[in-house]
Amino acid sequence: MPHDKHGAFVEMKDAYDAWEPFAIGLLRDTASHYNSFVTYKQLAEFVQDQTGITHKALITNWIGELLGRVIRHCVLNDLPQLSSLCVTAEGTVGNGYRAVLAADHQKNAGDRGPTETLEQLDDHAARTRLDCYRYFGAD
Repeated sequence: MPHDKHGAFVEMKDAYDAWEPFAIGLLRDTASHYNSFVTYKQLAEFVQDQTGITHKALITNWIGELLGRVIRHCVLNDLPQLSSLCVTAEGTVGNGYRAVLAADHQKNAGDRGPTETLEQLDDHAARTRLDCYRYFGAD
């Protein structure tokens, strides 16, 4: 369960609400530099440092929901998917990236949904990272 800097319990929804703008900000900053990316761990540490709200659970147990909020933000604002800039320590997007494709499929009525392999997910993410770099004027 998340806690604030004074040790008081914070509801998960409130933690996500606090973390979300910082996650988006970090990923937008990352998009402004070609070939840049952040790891899940770096993203988790950043949002916790910025808000003072920490969570002792495994990152894999909560980072997906945070990235889901980033995905929704990008869909609602017609932005390239910033979540493509967040990768594992090995440099891959992993299975959770399917949420990006699911969001794309929802926009295109009639699609049967994402069925891509992990390799195809990484290929999609690489193309999407390039879209992010271009959109956000990477140097």
